[in-house]
Amino acid sequence: MTRYVIRKKCTMTNKHPETANTADIRAVLAERGKVYGNFARSCQVDIAIIDAMSTHHFNTTGRVFEVDDIIIMSKITHKLARIAGTLNHVDSWRDLAAYATLIADGIEAGELFEQG
Repeated sequence: MTRYVIRKKCTMTNKHPETANTADIRAVLAERGKVYGNFARSCQVDIAIIDAMSTHHFNTTGRVFEVDDIIIMSKITHKLARIAGTLNHVDSWRDLAAYATLIADGIEAGELFEQG
């Protein structure tokens, strides 16, 4: 199965006064860690879900996912990975429903996923 790895060097050229400082960022990360668990493990779950979906898609259709498809689906898989760590966190379930609605609307409008 083909694995997609997207790497692009990102550099910040402009620093804005309203940009959060390192202590603020660390505080947010600590709070998120308490709610969602270890970020690296969550990413591993996310990747495992995409990998399982990719394998099933290939076995069913004979086609591999396009990068666009993976990015769209990652909105859902990211939420599923978070939910796996915190089943009772209502906001994650609402976020999942919202992303699913946006994706369904995009499919109906012919804006997401290749038609046919």
